[in-house]
Amino acid sequence: MDTIDNFLDAMFAPYPASTRLTDAKAELRAMMEDAYADAIASGMTHNEAVGRVITDFGNLQEIAPVLGIADDLTGAEKAPQPEAAPAPAGTEGAWAPSRPRVTLPEAQELAEARRRGAASLGLSVAILVSTGIPLFAFRGLSETGLVPFNEDTATFLALAVDLPLVALGVIMLLTRSRLFTNVKHLVDLEFTPDPIVTAWAARLRLEHEDRRMRRLAIAVGLWICAVLPLAVVQALPPIGIGMDVPAGADNGTLNGGNLSELALVLSVALVALGLWIFLPANWAVQTQQTLIREGPPRVRLRRGGLPRPRHRNRRQRLLAVRRRRLLRVGGRLQPVGQVVGALPRLRIALRGLRRSAEGDPPRQGRSPVGGGAGDGSR
Repeated sequence: MDTIDNFLDAMFAPYPASTRLTDAKAELRAMMEDAYADAIASGMTHNEAVGRVITDFGNLQEIAPVLGIADDLTGAEKAPQPEAAPAPAGTEGAWAPSRPRVTLPEAQELAEARRRGAASLGLSVAILVSTGIPLFAFRGLSETGLVPFNEDTATFLALAVDLPLVALGVIMLLTRSRLFTNVKHLVDLEFTPDPIVTAWAARLRLEHEDRRMRRLAIAVGLWICAVLPLAVVQALPPIGIGMDVPAGADNGTLNGGNLSELALVLSVALVALGLWIFLPANWAVQTQQTLIREGPPRVRLRRGGLPRPRHRNRRQRLLAVRRRRLLRVGGRLQPVGQVVGALPRLRIALRGLRRSAEGDPPRQGRSPVGGGAGDGSR
């Protein structure tokens, strides 16, 4: 019963260890095992039984009076929390404030928002994936001669159909995002996970796991079948509709036109249908994955609001300081380096001008202003 053990560990994690809480945890574990055995005996599956047990015993505050630990929980919640150590004096920046701990009502609001937006998410993603269908359909019909217009007209008509589909899919996604206005900090992972909320999220996932797995199996079957149209088309002999089969036509052709693009229409439709079936059933898993994740670590900020780089040890800090100093000095000396680099060219040019003024023609194999091999003696 690893699931129940993990659930109990998460449930009792916020409270300090004591003999009474340890005994209550063991007693609660025995009660949950008995309830699990009764659920299995009544014909439930393992996931259904675990979900039922966690649902019945998942709120420690409600069953605390039965276990005789109500006063212990109240005293632990009222105990003062240790304050964070102040920042060292003389530091250039300060640490950003820690993230607030997620609460159960916030987690429930996030789950409700994902549940309400699950259908629109599946439909909008399916619509956006289906935007390739008009292009493949019109081009395939044009190539096989089943419609009286050329390829350019087919592309124009496909774009005329695709633009409204893209607009509809984007509008549905934007409308769905409004459901998460009050829990945006959870979506952005700007929170600290809570053991009780984590246990609640695990229970929520177990309650909806069977439905999700059924839909996932259907979707995977559709995605596998999406490969079949292209394979079947390649195996078909040449077909003629309303005309004789052209001489030398290849397999998978209709009236001399390739059927691959029409097969792609069916393949894309099967992929979109699988997404439309599966995504609405995935909201509970997405909720749990969000609530158990922790955002990236806060960075120390400089006075100007820019992040200060973090280094593992003192040697890396010293190397970083030296690198910044070299880059700073190099930037200041860059104009000086340009002037020094131009001095040899300036000297050669002055020599050429002096020879021209004295009437001395330049030596063989060199120009008046360019450098040469025979210039080393002068």
